Amino acid sequence: MKFWYTKLRANPHLTSSGKPYVYIPLVDVDLFTSDRNKSSLKYRVLIDSGADKCLFHGAIGEMLGLDVRSGKKSPMRGIMSKQGDVFYHNVIISLYGQEVESVVGFSYDLDIAFGLLGQVGFFDSFRVCFDLPRRDFDVTPKFAN
Repeated sequence: MKFWYTKLRANPHLTSSGKPYVYIPLVDVDLFTSDRNKSSLKYRVLIDSGADKCLFHGAIGEMLGLDVRSGKKSPMRGIMSKQGDVFYHNVIISLYGQEVESVVGFSYDLDIAFGLLGQVGFFDSFRVCFDLPRRDFDVTPKFAN
């Protein structure tokens, strides 16, 4: 599946090029609880090869009908300016009909605009080829449904 990078306004002091915009690999995924008895929702996420795991805001878990704080609790570091807590739950991530069940983290301390698709839970099920000069990227499932 081919996708186009999303052009976003950036702080020119924080980009190495000094340009007022950046291109980032965003996709829309559908999220379901593993029992599929609760709500589903569409969520815009960043494909982040530097993220260890998939991570979404705690409010997204609530919208899925999860008791977010009942999940396995762990400290979260790295993505945020401050330390926070993350709570893990089983969730089905669907990217254009290709579904994978993943253990993903939900955090109320996440202070970025998008969810993150990381190494465990996404890259272990999909091959991703980034081509920034062409402003596109390919995502291919490693396994069939």
